[in-house]
Amino acid sequence: MANMLDYLDWFGDVPLDQVPFNEVDNAILAQLSYVAFEGVVPWATEDTWVTMAEAAEEFRKLHGKGTIYGHAGVISPLTSLLPQKLAEGRRFSGALVGRLHSRTDVAESEQLAVFQVRLSDGSTYVTFRGTDDTIVGWREDFEMTYGTVTSQRDAVTYLNVTCADIPAPIMVGGHSKGGNLAVYAAALCDQAVRDKISVVWNDDGPGFDEGVLPASALDRIRDRVRTYVPAFDVVGQLLDVLEPTKIVLSSDQGVMQHSAMGWQVRGTEFVGVEPQELLPSARKVNAAFDQWLGSANQEKRRELFGEFFDCLEAAGVRTLSDLLSGDPSVVTSVVSQMADADPAMRDYVIGLLMELASITLQDSAAQLAETAGAAVQDFVAPAPALDPETPLSAEEMARYRRTETRRRRFSSLARLLGLTTQGLQAVLAVAGGATLIGVLALWFSDRSED
Repeated sequence: MANMLDYLDWFGDVPLDQVPFNEVDNAILAQLSYVAFEGVVPWATEDTWVTMAEAAEEFRKLHGKGTIYGHAGVISPLTSLLPQKLAEGRRFSGALVGRLHSRTDVAESEQLAVFQVRLSDGSTYVTFRGTDDTIVGWREDFEMTYGTVTSQRDAVTYLNVTCADIPAPIMVGGHSKGGNLAVYAAALCDQAVRDKISVVWNDDGPGFDEGVLPASALDRIRDRVRTYVPAFDVVGQLLDVLEPTKIVLSSDQGVMQHSAMGWQVRGTEFVGVEPQELLPSARKVNAAFDQWLGSANQEKRRELFGEFFDCLEAAGVRTLSDLLSGDPSVVTSVVSQMADADPAMRDYVIGLLMELASITLQDSAAQLAETAGAAVQDFVAPAPALDPETPLSAEEMARYRRTETRRRRFSSLARLLGLTTQGLQAVLAVAGGATLIGVLALWFSDRSED
């Protein structure tokens, strides 16, 4: 099945005057906002621009292959390949990129990044970044369920300040929270700016509480909003949502369908599911969450979510990857901090973390057992050397990440046993490796059936 990287192979060298800007181009530029362009793209306070080709080159200089390939987070690692792919063809290589604004503020619980892409057809795409891997960003997402958040207000200010001098047409878009920010900012920005907006692209962004964005404000732009969601959609169904323009087929499973990198492409369009309905499993999850939200007023949501994220911060958890890693030290720290939390919230979170820890360690032991004949050093060996002169590639990235994943899992297994990595290496060397690994794999397998 084909995705947006395949699309760029097909149409990356086709100018916009031959094949006009479309829904897939939109998702590519929305996904591009997740790339670490800080220090690459000129800031909003500067009156300078760089071409996409220049941005791609500077991105490679600033971030080595190991950093790009090894990026750990909730966003598909393939996202980091987009600058190079965009720079390779006439469709986007000459596009001008600039007016970057990026701010992560723990005290304000704000995570916001946005920049602009001026295209060869005369249009400008304003791309808002969705939630990144930071706990700050995820805290802000949950705060959206009970009020207006700082990034929404700042998104409006950004459009008013940076788009006043930009000619029409302006497109505003984003993925996940970025889609929410695009809709919110377009609805509430100055009318002079709003009148220049031709399309608002909302790629699986959550909806709005009526108290945050009234229907009367949303009606100003409703007919210009294009909303795309996957068949297993949870994020895009939160709160009051817009009717989707298309429900998209994804190569991913479950909640991972939220990642637009897995959305399937045919020609210049996303492949829609048939019939155009969410999967029953997604509807079940959404109904349960809607029921909980309906039973908790805004003050109760504020109290529970605030307590939860305060505990994470006190436990030293800084990223969602840390929380979901299943690392025993992280689980222990969070459980300790939540000892006095709301009982329902505490039991739910502790159960989730224990399940994640069990899954992670089962995977670690199973992977080790599958390759028990290999030398112990293979599990802790560094990733193969990367040639800085060759282009980025999905294949090289996959090989690098497989090696790094094995090292992380070996380390998690060592911590579970109260050993250092070197200590576990020594034990396995004495035990002959395979026997001990097999016992551990069997133990985890038995636990998974309890």
